Amino acid sequence: MNKIIFWNVDTQVDFILPEGKLYIKGAEKILPNLKLLTNYARKNEIKIVNTRDFHSISDKEISNTPDFVNTFPQHCISGTTGSMFVKETRPTVYAVVGDRTIDKKY
Repeated sequence: MNKIIFWNVDTQVDFILPEGKLYIKGAEKILPNLKLLTNYARKNEIKIVNTRDFHSISDKEISNTPDFVNTFPQHCISGTTGSMFVKETRPTVYAVVGDRTIDKKY
């Protein structure tokens, strides 16, 4: 039994690609390494666990006047291209364990 997993955190279009709504400058530079790691895991039958940031427009975190501490502009909105994983890490076979909101204030 393989005791190794790859943990992929929020490698979504809105964060990684320059056209993303909450783009992190230079993030696209890691795409080749993300592709190598993902392909390595698949080839070696290492389980990949993906987490994703996922919002609706009505979420408390989303604001038209964000403070970038507690509120942010629209990003990773359900059903948008920005909420999708970049192609380098996009799951080919997956099971959704659950979508839930975690609010650290409550």
